[in-house]
Amino acid sequence: MAAHALLSPSGSSQWLNCPGSVARVQKLILDGKIPEEEDESEFAREGTLAHSLAAGSLVMGFNPKLFDDPITAAHVKSYVDYVEDFVTGSDQLHVEESVPLFYSPEDNGTVDAWIYHPADLGRGHLHVFDYKHGQGVSVDAENNTQLAIYAESLIRSPKKRDLFSGISMDAKVTMHILQPRVRSGDTQRTWTLSRRELQDFCDPIEDCAERISEGTLDKISPSPKGCRFCRAKPFCKEHSYEKMGVKPKELFIQAQQTADLPSSEMLTDEEQVAIAKVNIDGGFASWMNAVTALVQSRVERGELPESGLKIVYSNKHERWVDNKEVVKLVGRKVGRPNLFNEPKLKTPRQITQMLHQKGALTTRFQRRLTELIEKPVGSPVLALDQDPRKAIEPRTADNEFGRD
Repeated sequence: MAAHALLSPSGSSQWLNCPGSVARVQKLILDGKIPEEEDESEFAREGTLAHSLAAGSLVMGFNPKLFDDPITAAHVKSYVDYVEDFVTGSDQLHVEESVPLFYSPEDNGTVDAWIYHPADLGRGHLHVFDYKHGQGVSVDAENNTQLAIYAESLIRSPKKRDLFSGISMDAKVTMHILQPRVRSGDTQRTWTLSRRELQDFCDPIEDCAERISEGTLDKISPSPKGCRFCRAKPFCKEHSYEKMGVKPKELFIQAQQTADLPSSEMLTDEEQVAIAKVNIDGGFASWMNAVTALVQSRVERGELPESGLKIVYSNKHERWVDNKEVVKLVGRKVGRPNLFNEPKLKTPRQITQMLHQKGALTTRFQRRLTELIEKPVGSPVLALDQDPRKAIEPRTADNEFGRD
């Protein structure tokens, strides 16, 4: 995986809100407590592929045959159609372009797509597009520091000097976020401001980046935005205290010692409200998950042998190997419509129960049905020693975890 800029645009919500987190993450890397680069998650790989397909579709034209998943194809097409609507006349559409960051020219950021209309309204109009493939957290365009950094870096780029040299301070800059899979809110969001307003917005960003690089700004300031993807979160006392609060913190320390939480009826009004706020905010659960993930990685490497924890495979349900063959084999016995929980094929357990109700099955039929069922190996998860599942051998240099 390619290394990211220390003060990357995508991480700007972290280092602008909590400047001290940059040095803290670097120290954790130097101390060997976290890897230099995180392993790419399944969601990240999915997003990378979608971005690649979106870029290719903008350059070469949209081709649904290039997509394995028709749903992803539909989402990417909505992005491509949106961007292409802004291309007029002789406009040049720039796709996946790398630009030096205005506050750190030795580092680059990649802009998904952008168009500049030099004569629009007589002042010029820059459009910057950002494709978000995630479906969970809705990303706002307004006051989005990542987009502002991209736009400002484009305008200040030495390679774009001829294009933007005469740009007016009244010129418009519109930043677009396309998030077609988002579960709630608009899938298209924009933020428009003047060139002067963009410059004013970016001045504090440049100042903050400069002070972080000089080591003169190292304040730790926990916040929902800053902490969400911070790699130092499992080690951060300030974050844990901020999420637990004074009263809840005492309760959780007590729970650790007694292995039991007090009943809700025993809590004071203040304690109940404080815990409710922590739960609704969700940050405490996120911090707990981050700490658990850290412990799991250490147990996987055999670093905590006496912890009372072990690694096991998570439970997985049976699934069909070949849906078409299942329909062909079982459809005659129970009827094709009964095989489906619209729009999906019913599970092996559900269909097996239906078959048993139809009476005895031949040995040949049962053997063929068994061949169509598989039970995948679960993902490694953390469990207590008393869990009945067999422990997985710790990962070491001589025995790489997760390989046969």
